[in-house]
Amino acid sequence: MSKFFPIPKKFSKEISGATKYSHFPLWAALFSSMLLMALSFSTDDPRSIVYRLGVEKVVWLGMLGVLSLLFWCIPKKIIERNKEEKKKGWSGALSAVNLTLVRCAILPACAFFMLKAASLSADQDHLEEAYNLACCYLFGKGVPKDYPKAIYYLHKLATEQNYAPAQLSLGTCYEDGEGVLQDDETAVHYFSLAAEQELAEAQFKLGFCYLTGIGVLQNDEEAAHHFSLAAEQKYAPAQNNLGNCHLLGKGVPQDDEKAAHYYRLAADQGYAVAQSSLGNCYFTGKGVPQDYEKAVYYFSLGAANSFAERQGR
Repeated sequence: MSKFFPIPKKFSKEISGATKYSHFPLWAALFSSMLLMALSFSTDDPRSIVYRLGVEKVVWLGMLGVLSLLFWCIPKKIIERNKEEKKKGWSGALSAVNLTLVRCAILPACAFFMLKAASLSADQDHLEEAYNLACCYLFGKGVPKDYPKAIYYLHKLATEQNYAPAQLSLGTCYEDGEGVLQDDETAVHYFSLAAEQELAEAQFKLGFCYLTGIGVLQNDEEAAHHFSLAAEQKYAPAQNNLGNCHLLGKGVPQDDEKAAHYYRLAADQGYAVAQSSLGNCYFTGKGVPQDYEKAVYYFSLGAANSFAERQGR
């Protein structure tokens, strides 16, 4: 064994005493541990250990774990007991074999659970990277567009990891028929999953589905409710749509002042549609004192930002 792993001399005799008659099972245990690691190898699956930690880290983690467990599972007392039992004949030999089998069972099991723990601890840190990879395939950023790979990764993240941004993106794919068959009901399903995790854009999209009756029964109250949830998170499109709801009395009591309030919140974030809507409030005197100069100011802002958005596409 020292041929492959340098062992301090003071441990050499103790370890050799334990492995003299059981070196094959111990090497089998080592092989089994490495095999369990290999089962998790997949360099292109964002859920795999190797993808998250890198090949070198996984190999070193496995080797360190196996070696640590090897030295830890063969304490001096067990070695001495082995020596005593081996002098007793067949019964002693069987006892020694039992101890060896226990060690061989512990090694791969401990190595497996250690790797599993490393996998779970890396999950949250690397979900974003896995999601970004899916987006790269979806939009062709840095790699050729590949809808099957993008949908595969998004589906894995959305269903198995319950990752809200992936649920939102997958819902959008079903909404637009991008990489999948267009399906409004499935889109609403994924928007709902992401909205339950308080993702503002998903709450907005779900509200829009209720407002227009896309994929669900049309319901103004539900639409206003979801717009309100997203607006509380300062999501400008939701603030603008909630302003529309108050202006028209859809799902909420009609209130011009509240409409102007939500338009202002969105306009202050540079949202062009809300700037134009607030300009219209000043022009007509709805919810705010009539002021043509402010109306022109907000109309100009809205037009400039709208032009900038179109140029940036």
